[in-house]
Amino acid sequence: MDSFEKKLSKATSIDSREILGAISMVVDRQGTPLYHYASGYQSLAPDDPSILHNSAFVMASAGKFITHIAALQCVEHGLISLDEPVHPYLPELEHIHVLSKNQELNAVARSFDYRPASRKITLRHLLSHTSGVGHKSNPMIQEWRAAKGEAPKADYHPKAKAGIMERVSNGLVSLS
Repeated sequence: MDSFEKKLSKATSIDSREILGAISMVVDRQGTPLYHYASGYQSLAPDDPSILHNSAFVMASAGKFITHIAALQCVEHGLISLDEPVHPYLPELEHIHVLSKNQELNAVARSFDYRPASRKITLRHLLSHTSGVGHKSNPMIQEWRAAKGEAPKADYHPKAKAGIMERVSNGLVSLS
C-alpha cells in the first residue's frame, strides 16, 4: 500500500495536479472500513482544504454509473429483462402520456397535445436515455405548465415515444 499511497500523493500534489484529489477505501461485506487513504485538495483554489477520508462530494452523473451496474446485475441474474416494461417496478411509468406541441395556431392552452404513450418504457430505454422522459427545465414543459396555470412539481412527461429520442434524464435514475 505504501507504493500506492506515494503514487497517489505525488499525482495529487500542488506541483503535479495530475489529479485534483482522490479517496480510496476498502470495506468488508458488513460495511466496516478496512483501509482508507485520501490525498489532494477539494478544489483548484490554492487555499482550499485537503481532502480527508470522510470528505463529502456531490456524485452528480457519476451515480448513473453505479445505478447502471446494479440494473445490469439484475438483468444478469434474470430478475428483469432489458426489453420488458419497467412499470411493474416503477408504477408511475405505467400510464404515462407524451406531450407534444400542436401545429394549429389556436389558444395557448390548446397548442399542446397530451396523449397516452404508444410504447411502454423498458430498462433498455432508461439505461440508454431513450425513454422519452423530459425534464421540468424543458421550455416546452414549462410553457405547457404555464398555459395550464400549473406550478412546477416532481412529475415527468415524455417528449417522445420510448426508444426514439436520446435524452439524458436524471429523474428516472433517482426513481430507480
